[in-house]
Amino acid sequence: MVPTPPRAPTLVTPASGAAGVAVNGKFVWNTAPWAVSYNVYVGTTPSNLSLVANVPAQLVQNPPTTYSWTPSPSLQPATTYYWKVVSQTNATPVNPSMIAASSVRSFSTAGSSTGQNLLQQSGFEGYTPPALGAPGWVSDPIRKVPAKSETNQPHSGAKDGACWATTNSDCGMYQEIAAPATAQYTLVFWATADRSGGFVGANVNGQNVAANAVSARGFGNYAQYVMTFQASAGATIWVWMYSLATSGYVVIDDVSLTTP
Repeated sequence: MVPTPPRAPTLVTPASGAAGVAVNGKFVWNTAPWAVSYNVYVGTTPSNLSLVANVPAQLVQNPPTTYSWTPSPSLQPATTYYWKVVSQTNATPVNPSMIAASSVRSFSTAGSSTGQNLLQQSGFEGYTPPALGAPGWVSDPIRKVPAKSETNQPHSGAKDGACWATTNSDCGMYQEIAAPATAQYTLVFWATADRSGGFVGANVNGQNVAANAVSARGFGNYAQYVMTFQASAGATIWVWMYSLATSGYVVIDDVSLTTP
């Protein structure tokens, strides 16, 4: 008799790329056929996940459609995590290949720690150029030229984020954060450009609350732009960079969003 391998579970919550996730929020996944238990793995890098729990399946005629696990102690605030769930059967201890793993998802926890940067990939160091992506910076899809990460002129580290256009086309990037508290927020950009028409700033629930024009200072000659604004707990904050439809570049690096 050949044992039947389990099916891979489908992750439900936290959703892929979710931001502002509660530090004690539940991890939920769908039931996988032929699984008798589920190993839950969590970590701060996708290549180094730690086994944090084993959740037994309910071997009954009408099992639940989902299973869950709640972290204890709570996760760290304002931190990007990765997670997966691995199905096992009764044959797994004898044959370790009798498992099935879900995809690996990432999410970021709510940034309730005072003074901690709420942004992900603030210095672009985790990207492989020219990639961007959540959690972190996203190229604005309504713009003509895609924004990118690069290694051309970082303010610190080895990478920066840029909009480069060789024609009269606009470009932008942003990242979205759920405000962890009702507070005044401080937004800091380091930026440079080779012509006027670049802007950095923030929106709250779709309304602009802060903006600065980026001065044309030339290659690698960064200036600091500091802005403050109010946001209520749970509000959607968009931190953004925009380059008007003219040829040239706008470059940003070392961006931070903090509360006092």
